[in-house]
Amino acid sequence: MPEALKKKPTLFPDLAPVYEAFWLLRQSCAGSGFGPNPISLTEMTAYLSNQPGLTVDEYERMTKLIKVLDMEYLGISTNKIERDRKMREQKAAASSRGRGRGRRG
Repeated sequence: MPEALKKKPTLFPDLAPVYEAFWLLRQSCAGSGFGPNPISLTEMTAYLSNQPGLTVDEYERMTKLIKVLDMEYLGISTNKIERDRKMREQKAAASSRGRGRGRRG
């Protein structure tokens, strides 16, 4: 089993609906050319409004937790995009240096 899966945190049962809502809403977000967009409040409101039996407190709690998860997701995604960009730049620079070797005018 991969090490990351061994260290996977346990999700408390009362957070399962928040986690499921987050991933469902995350899938509905279109990305821009610069990375993923945040989950819109409109999407969140539409989803949570269709959840039967949510109290006002539960609605507010889920909204806050989904926003926190989304901010974390966006931060991780932005860091990954930046690492990938730097890696591509380094490979391109190394490749161009390699092509220049051995040529003398």
